Order: sequence, then structure tokens, then C-alpha cells
Amino acid sequence: MESSYLKTFVEVVRTGSVTKAAGNINISQSAVTRRIQYMEKQYKCSLLDRSAVQLKPTDKGQILFEKALKIIEIEQDLELEIGSVETSNNLSFVCTPTFGVAFLPQIMKRWVKGERRGAALTLHQDMPEGIVKSLRRGAIEAAVIEHCPEFCLDEFQTVTLPNDDLVFVAGSDIKLSSFQPQFEELLGHSFLGCNSGCCTQIILERNLQSKGCTTEDFKQFIETSELDLLLQSLLSGAGISFLPLVLVQPFIDKGQLKTYRFDDLLHYRKRSLVMPASTIEGNLACQFAEEIISYFVETRQIG
Repeated sequence: MESSYLKTFVEVVRTGSVTKAAGNINISQSAVTRRIQYMEKQYKCSLLDRSAVQLKPTDKGQILFEKALKIIEIEQDLELEIGSVETSNNLSFVCTPTFGVAFLPQIMKRWVKGERRGAALTLHQDMPEGIVKSLRRGAIEAAVIEHCPEFCLDEFQTVTLPNDDLVFVAGSDIKLSSFQPQFEELLGHSFLGCNSGCCTQIILERNLQSKGCTTEDFKQFIETSELDLLLQSLLSGAGISFLPLVLVQPFIDKGQLKTYRFDDLLHYRKRSLVMPASTIEGNLACQFAEEIISYFVETRQIG
């Protein structure tokens, strides 16, 4: 079994979508499908539950997913330890999906204007826990993560970036009694949530707990890892969500979405630029970090 096939399966499980996985690993959707079909033939079992909109692993698929993660990690460690990858002029940067969508395109526009001939930059997206593991293994040189306030990063070099504001958001067709409704009114609508374990979801659950309720108190609770699907569902009036403001601001400006805040709830998560403690001043990772900081300074988000 080639590791590229395992990586493809892992990406399909992570995203819950063949289309999304294909885009993330830069191969065609048909190639993704063929690889999954080959593995199912190889192991003589179904690896994915295709009955729902979002693909999920079967019981045997979950076993493969967990083992594949370990194999991929071992492969990355080998490449680092035997020196098969030249890293002096290479940079692997990882960020969370929110940062990747909202800020990375503009930062990349600035980066490519610089005189860095021969520099190779690799970009990935992952969840905070996965990013921290990669930093510890030396698999990446720099990262930006949004995280819960108590998330510990003491072992790394960090720079505090502007917080990621979080808001309750609903389509303009969702009818509430006033401009600033009581929180309990939200419970009468369906809720569109991120996958459990996501930092936004963790903060949402804490907010609900402070109100003496859970996600089960909403009319319905629908969970997805597909951001595009979630946004389109909100725009269609399917329900309410709790999302980073920066992701929905364009729709708010157009009057397509409305936001709600409650003074007694937590409406932010921290954002940090993170590098290994051993990072050498002036190397490629530091240069990229300086570009990120300069972007926030020039857009007046930090002083």
C-alpha cells in the first residue's frame, strides 16, 4: 500500500468529502475515488459510509484511519532524521482553516513580491492539536493557530496576533423578536455546527453550559466540516451558527447575514503565530513570520 493512498484516505476522512480532499492534495476527484476503491478492494471491506451527505469512516475505516496517521507520522520522522529532505531554503507553514481563508491569500501576495530566489514554501491546513504535534516533531517551521484561552504553547516561540472574534450568525430570513433577542430565542432554531473538538465548538459548548443547556436544546443540531456547505445553509435560512466574524463579514456587509452577541458569553478565541523554540533568527521561517506581523500592523489590527 503506497503512503500516498493512505494520505488520500486520511484527507477524505478529515474533510468528509472527495471534492474537498482532491483540492487539498492537488489531484483529481476521480483519482481520489480510484484510490479509495483500490483500498476497499485490497482490504475486502467498505471503508467509507456513503449514506450521508458527509463521508464518514466505517468501523473498519476508522481502524485504517488511525493506523494511517501513525504510518504517515513515521514516514515524516524518517525523512527528517535521515536528511532526505533539504530544509535550508524550504519552509513548511501550517495554519487553521479560518486563517487560511481569511488572511493567507493577502499575506502570500506580499510574500511573493519579495526577493527570495530558490525559496520553496509548502502550505498546509490542520487543527490546532495536529499543528502542535507537527511542530514538536519538527515537521513544520512556522504556524498560525486559533485556540482556546488555556491552550498551552509555552514550549514554543510565540507572537500574539489579534483575537479571532466569534459571533452567533443567522440568515436574514431567520425571524427573531428583536434586534437583540434573548439567548433562549436561538434555541428555537436549527443550529449548524462545526465538528466536535473544533475550538469554536468547544467555546460554544462552554457558552451553552453557562446558560444551563447543551446543543441538544436546539430545534436540531447539524454538524459538518464543510465550511462552504455551512455558509450556504446559513444564507438559505436553514438555521443559526457560531462562527468567526472574519469568515462571515462579507455576507454581513451585503445584508445577507445577521450577527448576535451576548455580554455574558465568550465571543473570542486567541490567535498565535508559533515557531519551534530552536528557530534561528533571520531564517526563512522568521522572514515569513515577519511578513505575517507586518500585514496585521499595516492593516492596523495591531499597533
